[in-house]
Amino acid sequence: MSPLSKTSVLVLIALAGAFSSAHAALDLSGNGLGDIWELLYNVSGISSNADSDGDGLNNFRESVAGTNPNSSSNTFAVTRITVTGGVVTVFWSSELGKRYQVQSSTNLASLVWQNEGGLWAGT
Repeated sequence: MSPLSKTSVLVLIALAGAFSSAHAALDLSGNGLGDIWELLYNVSGISSNADSDGDGLNNFRESVAGTNPNSSSNTFAVTRITVTGGVVTVFWSSELGKRYQVQSSTNLASLVWQNEGGLWAGT
């Protein structure tokens, strides 16, 4: 039995403002993708529902995460979880300028999430 299966707490990383349409400060085309992100990765005109790099995140989620939609190795994912003495520590690769919130739930059926700590600034 792994350490995580012994605990009733599920830890989830969510981007602040998690995957809402309000994430893009500037979206003049109205396609749900941030215009600055589209310029940065030279991807204007792509579909928000497509997964351009095949990494499992569609372009909308790549835009929210600030990751490169042309690189399957640049994706938002938890890279490691440790449990020591009842303390769960979560590791992930962050993006400069993004903020992250760790949330937990003891009842996945009700989908009630609690923030754990404050926002973490991406580096």
